[in-house]
Amino acid sequence: MPGIENMWAGPVTETGTTKQHPLGTQRLVNHATYGLGTWIYIQVSAASAALAKGSSVAQDAASADPFVTELTPANADPTRVRGVADHVIAAASYGWIIKEGRCELLSNGTTTADTAQKPSSTAGQWVDTGGVTAASNAWAYETESPGGAGNLAGGYISC
Repeated sequence: MPGIENMWAGPVTETGTTKQHPLGTQRLVNHATYGLGTWIYIQVSAASAALAKGSSVAQDAASADPFVTELTPANADPTRVRGVADHVIAAASYGWIIKEGRCELLSNGTTTADTAQKPSSTAGQWVDTGGVTAASNAWAYETESPGGAGNLAGGYISC
C-alpha cells in the first residue's frame, strides 16, 4: 500500500474516470474548512451509486482490492468502511475521500450530537451506534445534531 505523502497543498476535489494516482495513496492535507486530515485516493465501483458529500464509503464487497469502493450498503459491517466522501464522486470514477479527520457526516435523521456513528439502514448514511466496538476499524463521531434525514452534521472519522 502506498504511504502517506508529505503535506499536500494541491486539490483533493479532483475526480475522473482516469486513474491519476495509485489506489490507496494517502495525503496529509491542511483543508481550509476541516483543518489537518488524511485523505485517501479510491475508485468507486461501476456497480455503486455515486458518492455524495458526507456519505459513508466502504470497500466494494465484490472486490479484493480495499481501495475499490462503493456507497456503504445498509447495515454494513463497519470494518469495510474506508472513509467519508467530501464531494460527489460518480460511479466508475476515481477521487479522494477523508480517511481521518474532521468532516461532515450524512445523517439518517436519528443521529444526535456527541455520539459515535456506524453505517445505518439507509445506504451511505450514518446512525448512532451507542458505542464503539473493538471489532470496528471505522470510527465516526458526530459533533452536531443534523436536524433531519439526509442532512449533514459536523463530525470526525478515523479508519
